[in-house]
Amino acid sequence: MKLIFYVVLLALATNVHAELTPLQKLVLTDDFEAWLDGNKSVFNWSTFRKKEIEVNNSFSSPSIIYTEFVNNIFKAENTYGGKIQGIYSPFNSITKNDFGEPVIVFDVGSFNHLYVNGPSIKEVQNLKIGAPIKLLCIGFKLDKVNDMSATCSFFSNPSTFIAVNNIQHESSQETLNRVVKVSQNIFGNLESKFTKSAITDINKNCDVLDSTNYSYCKVLLRNGLR
Repeated sequence: MKLIFYVVLLALATNVHAELTPLQKLVLTDDFEAWLDGNKSVFNWSTFRKKEIEVNNSFSSPSIIYTEFVNNIFKAENTYGGKIQGIYSPFNSITKNDFGEPVIVFDVGSFNHLYVNGPSIKEVQNLKIGAPIKLLCIGFKLDKVNDMSATCSFFSNPSTFIAVNNIQHESSQETLNRVVKVSQNIFGNLESKFTKSAITDINKNCDVLDSTNYSYCKVLLRNGLR
């Protein structure tokens, strides 16, 4: 990718910059996704996670997965632990977490639920309650009151799901610093490689990356190179 040669200086950065701009976040996500797909990348992401993505190819319903965890949690953890699992089912409600982010709720028992984190406001604001939705999920966990949680995405490509989820969420930033140390001076040089209009468009449209804008943001990234 032509973009890779413009961001190679990022590897020389020494100071941590906690808040990523939309351009920085997009560049890192694009590079991480390229590495996951076996393409050339700037960073050695192997210190961040393994390249291989384990995927359970069949889609399942949240109720079936829940039943497996309740009946034999050890077997279920072996089946789903660290693997991407697709789910397809009607959902029952949408609520917020402590950060004001959407949580999609599936009823999986008489009094129990699967709470799905990950989707953006744009992705959920027009969903119709009771309509079936298709998600890729990872990290199924059963809590002490037998409710489940998972991190999920509307992306259909596992590499895109992993890249966007890990770079975008604040919980991943400390881990991300093992891969890259980002200084404002280096990123200032990065921004000089893009037209002002491209940076404006990326800042406006790509602050939150999700299935509604990611492809468009990557087009802005490539077309915006000077």
